[in-house]
Amino acid sequence: MADNHALPRVFLRSLMLVALEEGDTHGYDLTERMWAMGLATADLAGVYRTLRALEQERLVESWWEPSESGPQRRVYRLNDAGLTEAEYQIEWLGGVREMLGRVVGVTHSGPGRLGSSR
Repeated sequence: MADNHALPRVFLRSLMLVALEEGDTHGYDLTERMWAMGLATADLAGVYRTLRALEQERLVESWWEPSESGPQRRVYRLNDAGLTEAEYQIEWLGGVREMLGRVVGVTHSGPGRLGSSR
């Protein structure tokens, strides 16, 4: 059975920007941050594709850093444009939350719940 409380993948880009706002990180740690936020469907391949897209959009910078255990890791950081976009995404997610709250309220109000706005 699917986790009905997990966020869908459509939120991957937004949550990634918000998670990067917490500080520099590499891909797997970023995925763990997003899992903690509720994005249960984030796979590593999708995360890295989105990170590359964010770099192409010039919202994220990256560099290789030595690892204490194993090969080098690519570290990602939001630049100024990325920080601005992350703030926008936080506002957008708040709007989505309000809209979903209204939807849930309507669906629990019984027959004729949609009413007429005219």
